[in-house]
Amino acid sequence: MRLCALPTDLGRRIPWRVALAVAMCIAALRAVPAAPDAPADAAATEHKFSAEDRAYWALQPVRRPETPSVANAAWARNAVDRFVLAKLAAASLVPSPQADRATLLRRLSFDLAGLPPEPEDVAAFEADESPDAYERQVDRLLASPRMGERWARHWLDLARYAETDGFKADVTRRNAWRYRDYVIAALNADKPYDRFLMEQIAGDEIAPRDSAALVATGFLRHWPYEDNGRDVFGQRQNILDDVTDVTAQVCLGLTFKCAKCHDHKYDPILRKDYFRLQAFFAAMVPRDDLPVGSPETLAAAEAQLAAWREATEDVRTKLEALEAPIRTKMRREQMAVFPKEVQAILDKPAAQRTPQEAIVADLASKQIKYEEKDLSKRMAKDVQEEWTSLRKEMESAKVEPPPELPVAMSVRDLGAGVPEVVMPGDAKREAIAPGFLSILDPRTVDGDEGRRTTLAEWIASPQNPFTARVAVNRLWQHHFGVGIVASPGDFGRQGERPTHPELLDWLADEFAHAAAWESKPLHRLMVTSATYRQASAVPPTAVSTVGDVASRAAEVDPENKLLWRMRMRRVEAEILRDSVLAVSGELNLAMGGPSGMPELPRELSERYGWTKSPKVEDRNRRGVYLFAKRNMRLPLFDAFDAPDTHETCCRRDETTTAPQALTLLNDEWMLGRAEALARRVQKLAGDEPAAQVEAAWRLAFGRGPSAESRESALAFLTRSPTDKAALRDYCHVLLNANAFVYVD
Repeated sequence: MRLCALPTDLGRRIPWRVALAVAMCIAALRAVPAAPDAPADAAATEHKFSAEDRAYWALQPVRRPETPSVANAAWARNAVDRFVLAKLAAASLVPSPQADRATLLRRLSFDLAGLPPEPEDVAAFEADESPDAYERQVDRLLASPRMGERWARHWLDLARYAETDGFKADVTRRNAWRYRDYVIAALNADKPYDRFLMEQIAGDEIAPRDSAALVATGFLRHWPYEDNGRDVFGQRQNILDDVTDVTAQVCLGLTFKCAKCHDHKYDPILRKDYFRLQAFFAAMVPRDDLPVGSPETLAAAEAQLAAWREATEDVRTKLEALEAPIRTKMRREQMAVFPKEVQAILDKPAAQRTPQEAIVADLASKQIKYEEKDLSKRMAKDVQEEWTSLRKEMESAKVEPPPELPVAMSVRDLGAGVPEVVMPGDAKREAIAPGFLSILDPRTVDGDEGRRTTLAEWIASPQNPFTARVAVNRLWQHHFGVGIVASPGDFGRQGERPTHPELLDWLADEFAHAAAWESKPLHRLMVTSATYRQASAVPPTAVSTVGDVASRAAEVDPENKLLWRMRMRRVEAEILRDSVLAVSGELNLAMGGPSGMPELPRELSERYGWTKSPKVEDRNRRGVYLFAKRNMRLPLFDAFDAPDTHETCCRRDETTTAPQALTLLNDEWMLGRAEALARRVQKLAGDEPAAQVEAAWRLAFGRGPSAESRESALAFLTRSPTDKAALRDYCHVLLNANAFVYVD
């Protein structure tokens, strides 16, 4: 058993704002008058891609290859293994032995549920001699609601999910959590991936009465936002850039943002393609007050609202007349902070605004806020008395107002036409029509309505060469530690080439056709493979099941690209926290709803206005249900490489730093969990040290201790019979061990 080693590399990631500022300074210093990178007329080169461009592997249609024949077919459990074994045989390598059952179940539990297995589950699996014992464990975990929670975390990283705006104010988004719950529910139900994507890109268009689909379109709404930013034109462009970049990278695995200023220097993506993609979103505006509920609930609320409006029409008209002068004055005061051009747009009657002006007015109006109490305070005394009387009259109306419905964050098209999209710096100001990647499909899309639906259908089509490949590569990445394409967000030339291209295409075809875009069959295929069941560490003297010395592979393939063994992986930050709570017996498995806020050090709570949840059980929820603040990650999450939610994250960093070891050793929260684990161990094992050691190991690691570890533990626990803290300290050591933080 090893403790997490203190690293020699103490460097941390540079904050994104600092990196951005440095990059801008360097760009400014390098800037000299020069011709633009792209030709003056990008359209002239639109169809002049080279033969090399057109032959690039990721642009080719997905074609299902034949499953290879292999000499040692007995090792293979499914088609995945045949592709892997063929590559190993070509390099004169053989796979590693299968991991033991305790290791397999721990690996499987973390991969599918994000939690360590309970000791009784390990014991039952080790005692189960039926030939399908492992497969039944797979099916049990695939059916567990814990799976949606575990795999939602991966998608939320991609969606740059957070519950605050970012920027200096970092205003709370009180209903953002509904999107998180949508993702969890969709994954647990195994919603087909094509539908999953379409709802997130165009749910408001394809299912306008389906609350789940409307919440799903919150994927587009997770951009960082400065709620008091006065440069509304700049804000609008930043929003469009964010949505364009994220959609391309998440759905297609392409770095479109490199084509924002010039034709892509490495990939066949024209600058015009960037704005063709952006044009699909040109009419989109945020909507943060979207009522959600069952169709019956919404219909009943609409009917009740109509009845209430009719019953209170006279009194509301009088109230509006009294409020109008105050509203106008307050609006004028708040408008004064905007630039003159924005003020002019806000002054225009809505019917006279251009589509672009209508969107600017919509965004600017979100910053013009006043409450009823603010209105009444500024009224003359006699007016205020009349206003108060009318308010009482309205409140005593015979028809009750509808109940306040839950609302979600989403987007909608403004409905006032579509603003033109033009490339910055284009002297001709040529309007760019919506379109796809020119090298694949040079057509443009006509019409103003249903643009995002058209884009969603193109992305979710089985004929799209990227979508299924990108999706199955991510599944592989999270099961095997590295994707078949090791750069999951970049399938372009600057990304990695697939180590097993035939397997990638076989899986992509299987996903889009045989599995009908359902993910669970692909999960099952991967984790039931012999490739997945291999041991992660093989002693030099170990001999594989096909008769060759497995350790030779470390010399031939030190990076394990050919998958001759399983990779040992450190658990993610949230899963580490969940595991600590799980083994200590304190984890709250309640699902859904508003996020919990755990206790933070006082200096962080005061600085960020963080108020912990009153109930301990709410503070002890799974990491996916904890409040996600953009400008402040929980200390444990920050130490263990949780991503920056200002942008999409396709692959988390995995650093080794001193603060990681120091956090696990010294953090008060960790000390409290060690105390709780000690109490649980004592409850299970009583006061007998040998039984305590056995119970503690099976809780923490899913297996019993070695003879050496048992001997050293007993020496520690029995050195002072009066030391009541010995068991707590021992449990604290276990929570700091590599065996706890890593999965074999």
